[in-house]
Amino acid sequence: VPPEMVISALGKPYPKNIKDGPDIWRRGIYAFVKRTVPVPMMQVFDGADPSASCARRVQTTVAPQALLMMNDAFIRARSADFAKRLAVDAGDNLAGELERAYNLALGRLPIAAEKEKALRFLEAQTARHAGDRSEALRDFCQVLFTLNEFIYVD
Repeated sequence: VPPEMVISALGKPYPKNIKDGPDIWRRGIYAFVKRTVPVPMMQVFDGADPSASCARRVQTTVAPQALLMMNDAFIRARSADFAKRLAVDAGDNLAGELERAYNLALGRLPIAAEKEKALRFLEAQTARHAGDRSEALRDFCQVLFTLNEFIYVD
């Protein structure tokens, strides 16, 4: 939400010095929502209008949802957090990081073809990032977040 849109009724801005981190992270259902300032990400994914009663949610699949998952700074930051977690959980074991990523994000292990493609992707991204494997892993995590299997409950 652009900072200039988040102003209280008295015209005083909300605090800007709150640092992002686990202390303030909440699931979307518990998020603070100001009725006059809708959260763009929630709007893109058909979030309910906080100023009206909602008996049934409309569900759409539209291009802006995919574009948000590919380009949003928030998604990129969560991808970095996920990559750091994988590095801690699996150490410096690439195959272990991939299996852990699939297990956490999708609730299953990758099949052989997925693992092969993921390894090729990570190699290409590592080369693209001048040998920085952590950036490549961050890119891979973002790819996992864009999968239909991650976004939709089956």
